[in-house]
Amino acid sequence: MHCDKNLLRNRSISSWILVVFVLALISWAFLTFLFAYLFTDSLLFHPSPFIQIYSIILLIITCFLVFNVYYCYIICVFYHPGGPVPSEWNLTDLEIQKLKQEDTSMFAITSPDLSSTSPSPINQNQKVYDFHPRSFEKESMQIELEENNVSESNIEKKRNGSIRYCSLCKVRKPDRCHHCSTCGTCVLKMDHHCVWMNNCLGFHNYKFFVLFLFYLCISCCLYCFVTTISLFQMISKNLSTATQRQQNTGDNNPLPTFGQFNLIWNYLICFFFGISLSLFLGYHIYLICYNSTTIEAMEKRSKFERLYSSSHPYNIGVMNNLKSVLGDNPLLWLLPTLRSVQGTGCEFPIADTTFLKETSRIFAEENTHLNIEEEEEETNHLVDEEWSNFIASRHL
Repeated sequence: MHCDKNLLRNRSISSWILVVFVLALISWAFLTFLFAYLFTDSLLFHPSPFIQIYSIILLIITCFLVFNVYYCYIICVFYHPGGPVPSEWNLTDLEIQKLKQEDTSMFAITSPDLSSTSPSPINQNQKVYDFHPRSFEKESMQIELEENNVSESNIEKKRNGSIRYCSLCKVRKPDRCHHCSTCGTCVLKMDHHCVWMNNCLGFHNYKFFVLFLFYLCISCCLYCFVTTISLFQMISKNLSTATQRQQNTGDNNPLPTFGQFNLIWNYLICFFFGISLSLFLGYHIYLICYNSTTIEAMEKRSKFERLYSSSHPYNIGVMNNLKSVLGDNPLLWLLPTLRSVQGTGCEFPIADTTFLKETSRIFAEENTHLNIEEEEEETNHLVDEEWSNFIASRHL
């Protein structure tokens, strides 16, 4: 993993506005917590040694959390999300031209025949798994099973059976690799493009993204937990002071000080951000447990949802799925270490063959069902057209 200068040059100046906003918001919340809460007479400078020790421990924990938030966020923003794609996947201009010609010819051969209502037979020596279609209905997977062994290299292919490639980056796309038009590059195991980080999330920085959400959620929860009682005491004190002032001078304006005002706004922001980020973090933990990405999770809403919801070709068990993202050592899962994830991001282990055989059967059923529906729709359209012509001729 490294910082790619070419990747940074592709980003416009306006795209950095949200990054600056996020850094400013985190800094403002941290400084408010320090100078308006910790560094006061009621905590760090309290005469009681127990409260001073509590304040020091709270300060250490806060600094640790905020440091990890900053560190993970900077890694997600400035480091390459997944890539560049290894040089052995590169394609020449001549190879790309040939692949485009093959795509055209293979599409003409493999275009569906609406007159056929029976699924094509499946070769016993080669099982074809047409994975849930991409959002553009262009890609699928083809898995070769030879003596119950599943190939772990380049199993995803287009719907016409040809290999997936990127004509812009001039590379053959590895499995789970996608081209990001915003970043202008192919990203290994791409999850999604995050505008708040002005970068994609992929094989190299996805762990740091999850840890960023984790530490930020813990920071928000910690702030709300330790400041709730103090804020209620501060508000009640201001109200009692305002009541006394009204009795003495007639002025009932209980305006808080600048530090108290920042504490209240900081509390509200941390409360609502903590709830939303917790839900977002829970969703990504769910994806990790199933070894899925956001792109693949969105694809399951297609006609193959009933199949995808029960299984997933990259789902190799919860523990192995967690290790594939967070690292082999569970003791380092919650630490933002750079060398924790193994592999190149080009090959991924595949689940058992039972799922693949079932997918081939369901895909054949889906094709048959779609062909029948298309024929019925075409017949109904012709009948409606003839009936309309008949009614028009009677009126004439």
